[in-house]
Amino acid sequence: MQLCIDGDTNLITCMQSLRRVNDENEGLKKSLKELRAVAEPVADLFEPRQQGVEPRPLEDRLRDTTGRLLAFVQRLARSVPQQVLAMLKSFFPKAQLEAVGQGVAADCSDEKF
Repeated sequence: MQLCIDGDTNLITCMQSLRRVNDENEGLKKSLKELRAVAEPVADLFEPRQQGVEPRPLEDRLRDTTGRLLAFVQRLARSVPQQVLAMLKSFFPKAQLEAVGQGVAADCSDEKF
């Protein structure tokens, strides 16, 4: 009789554990689905989908995104000063920008500049 009671107790404990694991699994599936929904547009920015071509797995596309983002930021960092100087020259055509084009010394104060 005691073996039967212990077996029932163990069965209930196992069923409760399975229910908790199943609930956790469902939560993880939901989180993964939400993460994919948010990550897809980011991956599409750097590797747009082409009609008729199967896209690479999201994980691979996101791994490559880091390098592409870094390259984009570096290009942006080089182009912004040029655009600012071009706008400055359009508002002040007589401004002498040659000195700025060669770079400003690190120890140059704002007043001296």
